[in-house]
Formats: sequence, C-alpha cells, structure tokens
Amino acid sequence: MSLLLFSDYYEDILETIATWRIIDLKRLMIVIEYPYSYQAFAKRIKRLEELGYIKSFFCQKFRKYLYLTSIGLNETSIHLSNAISDENIRHDIVVSNALQALLKMKSIIKGGVNHAVKTFNNYKPDAWVLGKTLSDNNFELAVEVELTQKSQSRIEKKMELFYDLPDNHYVLYLFQKPSIFEVYKKTLQFLDNRPYMKYERPLSKIVMMVIDPTIKDYEFSLIDANVFFNNEIKKLGDIINV
Repeated sequence: MSLLLFSDYYEDILETIATWRIIDLKRLMIVIEYPYSYQAFAKRIKRLEELGYIKSFFCQKFRKYLYLTSIGLNETSIHLSNAISDENIRHDIVVSNALQALLKMKSIIKGGVNHAVKTFNNYKPDAWVLGKTLSDNNFELAVEVELTQKSQSRIEKKMELFYDLPDNHYVLYLFQKPSIFEVYKKTLQFLDNRPYMKYERPLSKIVMMVIDPTIKDYEFSLIDANVFFNNEIKKLGDIINV
C-alpha cells in the first residue's frame, strides 16, 4: 500500500531520508520543518519502522539514525540501487555529517551525497558541494571519506581521474587515521613526480587532504581543520571559506 494514502509528512520523511541516505532523527525533524512535538514525530518514525519502510540503529552516544529499506526506497524518487548496505553504515554516517559541516561554511551554496551529485570525470564522489569565492567565482568540491585502507592500485586509479578535472574543481579527502592519510599523501606525490608524465595542473593543486579524528563524531567543524594542499599545511577555512 502506498504511503501517499497516509499523509504528506510520510512522503516528506521518506524523500528526505533518501536524499541524505542516512540521517539522525533530530536532524531529520529540523530538515523537514516538522511543526509538531518531537514525541509526535518519533511516533511517525516508529510507524514507518513497523511497516518496514525504515531501519534504525543507535550510534554516537545513543543518537538514533535512520535509513530506508528497499520498500521505503520504492516510495521515493531515488533509484533502488542506492540502498544502504550494513557494512557501509558507519562510512555513510561520516559522509552525511561531513556534508552538514561543509554546508555551515559561508562560502558553500549547496551540496548533496553520492546519488544526488553530478559525475566527476566518470566517477561519483561520496558527496559534493558548490561554493563561491569572495571574487564571485564558483568552485566545485568532491568529497571523499576514507576510513579504511584501500589497495594501492585502487587509490592510484581514482587519483588519475582528477588530472582532467576543470580548473575550478577540487577534491577533498577526509581521514580519521594518520596511517591512511600518509598512504594517500605519498601516492599523490608519487603520481605528480613521475618524470615521464607532465600535467598542467598537478594533483597537489587539486586534492586537499584533511586528517581529523573528530570526523567520527556527530558534530565537528572543518573550518579550522588542518589540510595538506599544494604541498603545504593550511587551514581548510582559509582555502574554501573565503
């Protein structure tokens, strides 16, 4: 039975969760601007869980996170292939929270998570934001969250795609562990320093790398995060918040 028979709020709830892929209960209530009490909203969510449209779990100091089942996705405009797998839940939480942190920066206009973003040179990043500098120039930032170690060949293959990005496109990597950051940093430097390859725009001027253990938390700020960019350590806010 279609949820459209219930109320518009059910439709808004499902579409919003689908857009974010995964979102916590309190943030969802704010995003859809639910006008009644938190208790009333929680009851609606519980009803959707009982009907099999939503799954939930507790994380980050017992905060309730929500995502759609395949049944729930069928009620939305989002393609079924974007269903969340259990093994990627932690990663998708960090992506959602990182996007929230970026959207709080004054230079960022809008953004979205994986399925809602444009393709960056034949691949889709975890998230994407559009920003504007003080000189009124637009820039686009692909966001990649790396919590686990990938194979060297896989890292290199993706980074090779970035050489062909337009001049106003950049890539932001977010790491929690120093060891993973070091692998990506060395890979970037290796690719840029190959004597037989010359690029007008090296990866060092495209890729920004942030290592911050707090990205595992519910709320964190990226403005003062240290970022490796153009072979220097800078504050992310000094680069993209101007």
